[in-house]
Amino acid sequence: MKTYRWILFTVLGLLALSLSAFVPAAQPILQTPGAATTPALPSPPPAFVVTPPPLPIPPTAGPSEPKPVSDARNELSQRLGVQEIQVQVVSVQPTTWPNACMGINLVGISCKPSPVPGYLITLTENNRDYVYHTDRAGNIVVLASVPGEVQQNQLLHWTRTGGVSGFCNALTIYQGGAVRAINCEDGVIYQVVHKQMPSSQFQILQGWINQYNSLSLHHTIPAPVNNEMIALQFSGAGNQSFDPRQMQSLFDYAASIFTWATSAPLPI
Repeated sequence: MKTYRWILFTVLGLLALSLSAFVPAAQPILQTPGAATTPALPSPPPAFVVTPPPLPIPPTAGPSEPKPVSDARNELSQRLGVQEIQVQVVSVQPTTWPNACMGINLVGISCKPSPVPGYLITLTENNRDYVYHTDRAGNIVVLASVPGEVQQNQLLHWTRTGGVSGFCNALTIYQGGAVRAINCEDGVIYQVVHKQMPSSQFQILQGWINQYNSLSLHHTIPAPVNNEMIALQFSGAGNQSFDPRQMQSLFDYAASIFTWATSAPLPI
């Protein structure tokens, strides 16, 4: 019995050895120290990104113009009845005016002699140039000259000074009917008006010019506190002389034109 059992174990052992020859040997797994045992998944393809075009950069504002310049442009636009954008700056020149009359030549007016730092500003509108005289802070902005106003062609120049406050008024009428009226106080200008006379009033002056010769008058009106001094220069082309009544009419005429110029609206 033991012999048969030994033979059976011997046969089973030989059979197991014969089957092991057909089983492939297991391959060893190589690992890098520290590496993950799970194989890495493939990376997804890069996303398609649309880059928007850059936004336009808004223009930065330039340095703001000095206050006297903006005030002059605003004053001229209102005077001409146009939009301020239509008034262009030709030049801005820093200067120092020799006196408180801002460099405006006024016959018969005594100006404070103290120098005034300011600007000489030239503006243009519709190809016409306008010149402003200002102080540096823009507290005084006066229109010194307008197109067509020629100093040499003065027909009448009238001044009135005096009073407790030291007021001074000046009126100049040019050939063609252009008027410049100036208000000042204590030798300091604060208003300059440029206007065109009504044709009816200018015809009165033209009649006198054709009839009478030139004259220069000074008149003092006594007052309780301070005398009022009136001076008038008239450029006549006629051959007659003024009598006292006609001279008074000329004084009254100049005063009425000054009142009209400085109290009425300002369009040229």
